[in-house]
Amino acid sequence: MKERKIQPFTVTVNSATEIGSANPELDRNYTNLVGIGVSQNINMPKGLILSASLAGTEVLADNFEVGMIKASENVAPNERYLSLNPMPSAGKKFELKFQENGTAGPYPKTVTFYLVLEK
Repeated sequence: MKERKIQPFTVTVNSATEIGSANPELDRNYTNLVGIGVSQNINMPKGLILSASLAGTEVLADNFEVGMIKASENVAPNERYLSLNPMPSAGKKFELKFQENGTAGPYPKTVTFYLVLEK
């Protein structure tokens, strides 16, 4: 098995109508992006990833439902992500725009996403 690293990043949403975004630079020591996950404690299954791309290449379809990548506590921690076909990622920018459904409690909210990188 290849060596893997999980690189977290956060997106903050300050209101029900705001679109949160982030564009972390991926670790230069890992060559491929192979998965994406979201924090378990997120209580917004109807939240949307409006767009997700790696150096301009689409990673997930626009308006991808967060519930499709959220795993329950019954899933082993190292498997709580959506597997992706390997995408060259060393030092590239990952760009994500996120909107939650506006019904999951008080604001601001911070959502943690996890990118699975592989050497």
